[in-house]
Formats: sequence, C-alpha cells, structure tokens
Amino acid sequence: MRKFQFLVAAVMAAALIGVPSAAAVAAKPPHPTTPASANASANARGADTASSADPTVAPTVMFVLRGTLGAYIPATSTTNGSISITVGSSNFERTALKGLTLTFATSPETIVVLHEDKPITLGDRGVVKIRAPKGSLVTTLLTKAASQVIDQGAGR
Repeated sequence: MRKFQFLVAAVMAAALIGVPSAAAVAAKPPHPTTPASANASANARGADTASSADPTVAPTVMFVLRGTLGAYIPATSTTNGSISITVGSSNFERTALKGLTLTFATSPETIVVLHEDKPITLGDRGVVKIRAPKGSLVTTLLTKAASQVIDQGAGR
C-alpha cells in the first residue's frame, strides 16, 4: 500500500509541475503573421513588367562581344562616339556574329575601361557589351549604343 501511495504522489507531483509550463505556453500571444505579399518580389506579386504582361516579348539581355577592337572615337557631352569590333566570340547569336566587324555608337554614359590607362589602338583585344532583346538580329544590335567597352591590350 505504501508503494501505491508513493507512486500516486509522484504522478501527482509530476502533473502539478507540468501544469504551469503548459499554462505558460498557452498564455503566450500568438506569433504575428506577415501577409505573404508584403515581402514577396515584384514578379511574385504579379507586377506589371514587359515579361509578365506579354510572354511573347523577348527579355532584354547583355550581349558580350569579344574580339579585336578597331577604330574608337570617344563620345563627348554633345556628340556620340563609336567603337568597332571584329567579333571573335559572343555569348548570344554566336554563329551569326562570329567574324563580323560591327560598329556601335558610344554615348557619354558608355563605360570605357582602358588597358593600363593607354588609349585604345587598332588591333587591341577587347570586349563590347550591348543590351538588346534576346535573339536580336545584327541590324537591331547596331541600333543600340554600347553600354561598356573594355580594352584588354595588344592582340597576340
């Protein structure tokens, strides 16, 4: 009988110890909820962008043309300049652009990176970057101004 009373007392003590912790958990206020759209990106919220509004419109991409730089005329604050490149490789439209000599406009906003602060000379290796719709034809690319020109120094 003594063992039974001891067992009952132990179970009751354990139950009493557990009750306050359960009550404390129940008394906590619920975690505040954040609406799903408050932190979502513009695309997830269905923002009106060209790609989400019309899926047939090609996204704008950065064409990176690598090759041999030709004539370079720097842009001034009043007139555009130009840069020519004989394309050796490109990240888009490789077969259509390889081997072509293309001339792009440069504007005052075009970033020009010089090799060792020396002027761009004929035959320097370089990179010309242009933003245009993916899958653009050469004629479309030629209407765009270069966003960046990188001179990599004398060719091999």
